[in-house]
Amino acid sequence: MNHDTIKKSEAFKNDDNACTVVTLAVIAGIKFEHAQAVMADAGRKLNQGCRRGTYDSVYRKFFKFNKSGLDSYNGKTVCQFMKGARKFLKNNTVAVLTSGHIFAVKNGKIEDWMSAHRGHLRGRGDVSKRRLCRRSGKRSQDRSGQPS
Repeated sequence: MNHDTIKKSEAFKNDDNACTVVTLAVIAGIKFEHAQAVMADAGRKLNQGCRRGTYDSVYRKFFKFNKSGLDSYNGKTVCQFMKGARKFLKNNTVAVLTSGHIFAVKNGKIEDWMSAHRGHLRGRGDVSKRRLCRRSGKRSQDRSGQPS
C-alpha cells in the first residue's frame, strides 16, 4: 500500500488527522479501511489523532521496530535524515516520528501527504515484518512524542 493509493479511498477523504492510520497501512501493506478499523478498535476516534501508547501497541501487532543505528539523526530535520540515510532508506521501511506527526518512508520514498517535511525528528525505527507467532515484549523504539 502506498500513499497515492490511500488518498484515493473514500475513507481517507473523510478522516482528518489520520497519520497513524496511514503509517500503519503503508508499513503493514493493508488497506486504509482495515488500518482505520484496527486503530478504531484500539481507541482512535474518527478525525482525531491518538497518543503514542495507542498506536505503538497496534503497530507492535503488525511489525517490530529496530533502531538500526539511526540514533544519530535525532534532532535533525527530515531533509537531513533523508539525505544522510539515503543508502539505508533505499531498501528499508522506516516509521519516522516528528513533533506531532508520524509517517512512513518505504524504499526511500516518503509515503505521506506532506512529502517535504520540515520538522525535526523525535524518533524513528526500521521496520521488519513480524511473524504472528513471534511476539517480543521488548521495546526498542524511542518513546518520546505524540503524533496527532
